[in-house]
Amino acid sequence: MRNSMSDITRGELERLQIFRSVDIRTLEPLLSDCPIKTFLDGDILISAGHHNEDLYLLLEGCVGVHLSSKEDDPIVVREAGEVVGELSVIDRLPTSAFVVAKTRTRVLVVDNATLWKVAKESRIVFNNLLVTGSTRLRNASQLIDEDRRQLRQQVELLSCERERFKDFAELAADYFWEMDGDLKFTYVSERYQETTGLAPERLLGRTGQEFLTNYIDTPEQWAQHYADLEAHRPFEDFELRWVRSDGKKRVFRNSGKPLFNENGEFQGYRGVVRDVTEAHRMAEQIAHQASHDALTGLVNRQEFEQRLQRVLETAGTERTEHALCYLDLDQFKVINDTCGHAAGDELLRQLGIVLREQVRDRDTLARLGGDEFGALMEHCSLQKAGRVANALRDAIQEFRFVWEGRTFSIGVSIGLVPITGVSKSITAVLREADTACYAAKDSGRNRIHVYHQEDAELTRRHREMQWVARINRALEEDRFKLNVQPIVPVEHDDTTESKGDHYELLLRMKDEEGRSVFPDDFMPAAEHYNLATKIDRWVIHTAFEWFARHPEHLKRLYLCAINFSSHSLGDEEFVGFVIRAFDGSSVPPKKICFEITETAAIANLDAATRCLNALKGLGCRFALDDFGSGVSSFAYLKYLPVDFLKIDGVFVKGVADNPMDLAVVKSINEIAQAMGKRTIAECVETKGILEKLKLRELGVDYAQGYYVGRPRPIEEMT
Repeated sequence: MRNSMSDITRGELERLQIFRSVDIRTLEPLLSDCPIKTFLDGDILISAGHHNEDLYLLLEGCVGVHLSSKEDDPIVVREAGEVVGELSVIDRLPTSAFVVAKTRTRVLVVDNATLWKVAKESRIVFNNLLVTGSTRLRNASQLIDEDRRQLRQQVELLSCERERFKDFAELAADYFWEMDGDLKFTYVSERYQETTGLAPERLLGRTGQEFLTNYIDTPEQWAQHYADLEAHRPFEDFELRWVRSDGKKRVFRNSGKPLFNENGEFQGYRGVVRDVTEAHRMAEQIAHQASHDALTGLVNRQEFEQRLQRVLETAGTERTEHALCYLDLDQFKVINDTCGHAAGDELLRQLGIVLREQVRDRDTLARLGGDEFGALMEHCSLQKAGRVANALRDAIQEFRFVWEGRTFSIGVSIGLVPITGVSKSITAVLREADTACYAAKDSGRNRIHVYHQEDAELTRRHREMQWVARINRALEEDRFKLNVQPIVPVEHDDTTESKGDHYELLLRMKDEEGRSVFPDDFMPAAEHYNLATKIDRWVIHTAFEWFARHPEHLKRLYLCAINFSSHSLGDEEFVGFVIRAFDGSSVPPKKICFEITETAAIANLDAATRCLNALKGLGCRFALDDFGSGVSSFAYLKYLPVDFLKIDGVFVKGVADNPMDLAVVKSINEIAQAMGKRTIAECVETKGILEKLKLRELGVDYAQGYYVGRPRPIEEMT
């Protein structure tokens, strides 16, 4: 009996149901209200803190067996039949410790300390504790109270965390969401309703595919996103476009991460949606400003050319036909000059509105600059484009501009160009449109002209005639200026030449708005209309006057190169002018080197030879410019008494990385040295070119170009 009562296996202890109460009166109703088998189906361990006859009698009645005392009886803990530990009674048992036995039920009455030592040292957790007796329950109550206090703190902490998250979710500009493993929304923060205008309940229990498809730009975009979701991949900044019920458009960016449990099983998604409407609007505004004219709101030239490039590519690959109109307003300058720039700006703004109404939505209307507009008509035949051009012209002709009580009418000249698979480039198409526009103006203005190949010559002559007037006005208004660009020895030495200034005079013309115009723009017209010699005379006269005002500079000057045009080269009166200029100044002829182009010299070899010989008789020196560009360079070189050969920059630019250019430069230099002439390399624009020129086997004498010295006004030489 003793062994059966005291030997308790760990498994038995795990099955114990322990009841706690302050006295027997608390236990009585529980026992009387419930079927006895509820309490006696397993072992009941009861700790009695003092002798309580009522309890014992009650237990006797319950189990039907007389209670007996087993005093100072140790409890042995067994596991699988093996003794794994012995628990001694810590506190001496009261007068009687009663053990009750029945077939399937055992009631062990032990003191409180023993009970808790069994629980602690055998690491058995007792759930649903209800222990009778009160005198020895202090330690147990404290432990239970501590557990309850810690549990209460954890509950409070979780509650605080929940409230904190709720506050953050409500205050955040973003809204948060969660999905379950079936990709259905299980949580959406309250901010969702504020940003979208929809209640969160409309989204809960539904998948994004059911609800969000209409808020994505393309089906392909949604298919890619849903593939990410089904593959349980994280995603970032997935864009949604929303139109609220009040008509307001919103743009959102959605980011999410997949959730997995400790076994790696997919549990769903958690994410955040950010409202980027304002940032999106600002980005669109910046993009619009970059591609549109601020005054008229039309597309600007840069965007127009980008769209033209796309159309050219389409025409080439798909063999489609398009058209371009180039519009230049007539009489706009009259309004701008008489009423001021504010009136001109307002006229252009109003015209932008008028013109926009005449083109299709798919067409591009642009302000290309000043009073010039362009219309790009995609997938449009030349015949249809002609009708659009007529509509544009008629709209402008009927338009009346009112400014400060005055009414103005204007016209427009339009150049029309077809764009097909044979169209070459943006530059070529715009040049053709510009040419056609000039042809329209030349035909009487307020007309439409379709581009033809023969129009190019007409436009060239028209522009040259305009240059004639501009050149004459520039001469009258003293708007030609002299710049200088240094010419330096490739290898510095102590010779006299290396100690003096050596440079070329370069001509610039200031246009009506003060911008520099280079000779390549105006000299072809000047030569065609016999103004080149007039310009050459101005250069020599101005240079000699400047030297006279700066004698100290003239003293340290080694050599000044001045360009001759081909017309001056064959003009005997010009040679006399140069001789008289030397006679009337203090400029030593040996300090002046006249440059003539190889092409001009070969075209009129006899006249060039006479001119060179006459001026060389004074002591002047000569340089043959752009040498190597002509096919007969070497054949004619022995007939021209020049002192310098200026090697064409086309070859000089490639000496650092092109063996053929290097060979050409080397050949020219060797022939020049054999004939006793010095060489000058033009267009020396990098260090690599200069280093190549310094090679002993190359042996070029001088270098000129942006790397060794940029052009600057002659006034800076003082």
